[in-house]
Amino acid sequence: MQCCQVQSSSFNPSDAKELLARLILELSAPDVIAAKTQWHDPITYERELAVRRTIDESPVIWDMIGYCCTYKPCFVTISLLVRCHLATVSTSWGKALDGPARGLPKEMEASERVMSFLIKADLLPKPLTYIAELFPHIACYEVKLLLDIVYRYIMNSLRKGLTRDSLDQDDMKAVQSVIQQNISAVSEISHKFLCVE
Repeated sequence: MQCCQVQSSSFNPSDAKELLARLILELSAPDVIAAKTQWHDPITYERELAVRRTIDESPVIWDMIGYCCTYKPCFVTISLLVRCHLATVSTSWGKALDGPARGLPKEMEASERVMSFLIKADLLPKPLTYIAELFPHIACYEVKLLLDIVYRYIMNSLRKGLTRDSLDQDDMKAVQSVIQQNISAVSEISHKFLCVE
């Protein structure tokens, strides 16, 4: 790991965030750096899980990732870590399938955390910015469905240079279907999903 000396007269907060992002990536997934892996490159689930476990062992790294997500160039640097987190959480929900999502508090916390990263990075259009509010009220398979929509959206956004496009119509219909299936539980927040970018 290389040390960088920064002159106080030339200190730039953006440079500090970039340095922190690279450090987080090197600590969490050094082999990913060596392979120059990008968000859309194939990675095994076992590798994604190993990255998440490494970060889980040092929870302060999650806080640092959240901090880096506020600056888009840094998000690009650490986006693979966010992708690993999102993919492992989605897989966990897929294995659970039946039952209310609130029955899995650890995965609920992890899902809300990854959504907060993406919201801080200002990458999600409405109504995706609100879907974490649905999680406590819906079934496990529905959380997986919504996280898979987010995953596809972010992948497309990164391929286009972090553009924020409108949500695909089919995906929007899927979000609306989840709301309709659970309207009695989510009626108080359903109005948020009428606003579409």
